[in-house]
Amino acid sequence: MNVWIHIILLLGMTTGLSAQTLTSDQRDFLNKEIRFLNESIHRMVIVFQVYENYNSEITKHVDLPTNEGIKNTSSHLPENLFADNNLVRRGDSPLELYAELSADPMKDKMPLNNWSLIQEAKGVIDFLNKDRKKMDNIIDNEDLEKFSNIQMIYGEIEKALEYYDKLRSTVKVFEKLHLNTYHAQEISPEKKQVYTAILELHYDVKKLVRQLRADSRSGVSTSVTKLEKEIGWLRACVAKLESTQQRSELNSVVVNIEKLIAEINNYLDNKPVPAGYEPFGRGYYYHNYELLPKINQYGSGYVWKLGEFFKKYEWPVLNLLEEPHYIKVVYPERIPIEMMAGDGIDPDENIRELIAAELPQLEKIVVDTTIDAPKEPEEDKVEEEVKKVVPPPVSIIAKETIKVDSAFFEISLYDHLRKDGDRVSINVNGQWVHERISLEKKTTKIKLEINNGAANYIIIRADNEGWSTPNTIGISYKGRVTENNVSFRQDLKTNEAIEIRFIN
Repeated sequence: MNVWIHIILLLGMTTGLSAQTLTSDQRDFLNKEIRFLNESIHRMVIVFQVYENYNSEITKHVDLPTNEGIKNTSSHLPENLFADNNLVRRGDSPLELYAELSADPMKDKMPLNNWSLIQEAKGVIDFLNKDRKKMDNIIDNEDLEKFSNIQMIYGEIEKALEYYDKLRSTVKVFEKLHLNTYHAQEISPEKKQVYTAILELHYDVKKLVRQLRADSRSGVSTSVTKLEKEIGWLRACVAKLESTQQRSELNSVVVNIEKLIAEINNYLDNKPVPAGYEPFGRGYYYHNYELLPKINQYGSGYVWKLGEFFKKYEWPVLNLLEEPHYIKVVYPERIPIEMMAGDGIDPDENIRELIAAELPQLEKIVVDTTIDAPKEPEEDKVEEEVKKVVPPPVSIIAKETIKVDSAFFEISLYDHLRKDGDRVSINVNGQWVHERISLEKKTTKIKLEINNGAANYIIIRADNEGWSTPNTIGISYKGRVTENNVSFRQDLKTNEAIEIRFIN
């Protein structure tokens, strides 16, 4: 059953129960369910790293000019990552916890029966452990030069993405279902104030993390402003606790959350990410590698520390839920994404021969400067030279002009609409200087040199049209005194040229 159908059904059952407090046994059972979800998330970190490694390795394998196999699989890991007790600091594995929960008669005595959500999570971890072993088998035993095997590996990573999203939705539904239960805990007024402040802060951290998934700077910025105010309120609430030791330990947790906010400010300040993560995007990197370790157990994050705190000082409350990673699939530069559907492609085709056959070949370039040629003042005109190389299989039209103030200059290339897998090649005055540049990444900077006193042309060749046609390309130049921005919408039949004019 779809997890969003669960939320409609389960929330419909909460009428009249929203303010109901829990017995001690009910709270213990619910905390064990939370622990099962959190322990599943901990093991999923390891599976996440396996998938990310496969994504990087198989992409590198395809992009290399010669056959080079993948050497690192997960076959050295335990048979079932979700049954092993030695992978994380706490003992009970998710499968042990699930077995205990299944046999517990309290399962049928809960005011809000969310057992279907726990079963949904169990289905996720069962699939992921089976799937990563399936990929191990392909990589260890199959020919990675065959298109069908490359296609299968990317297909499995795409499936894993869906299952990670499914668990994230399950956690979100669980939190929504028990929102009022969290707030209805019976504790002293001072502790209640602290616990409520923690809950509000945690909910907004979760919102911020989900904004990162969408790489939404505006959403993240709004969330940070709210979190900074909530941290001040939490500190004020903690200061009212009688126990000096508890105040000290909770303030150390607050410091962890402040470090989380510092990382978010690095994101907002456009601090660069490690080069290996540029294809995945900045939101992906900060979500998975900067924020989640400050939330989840594997990085001694604040959720885990709070759980240990509540247990140590016997606060009769519910523990918080952690946040799963998310997977993003990055395809090789040399394979158009639409090829991975495999329509009409022989599954036994050699991947390198396939790439060579699919890449557009442009043997001859003729620049037609008569169509939409820009009109410039007389003093700016230079004698037009048409660079001729052999007949073009596509027409090439010079439609834009960029003025530069140096013979050596740099342009920035980007997808000026939706990032949908567009790839282009760049030809300067008859020479291909950059081929199959991905516009899926952040802005790509290219250094160029032109001939002073002659006509110069940059040819933009669309190597594919991404998921959403046509290919959309933006180019910007900023010099000492001149600045230009141009954009194109083109298909595979028409390549566009930019005239470069040197202005003293």
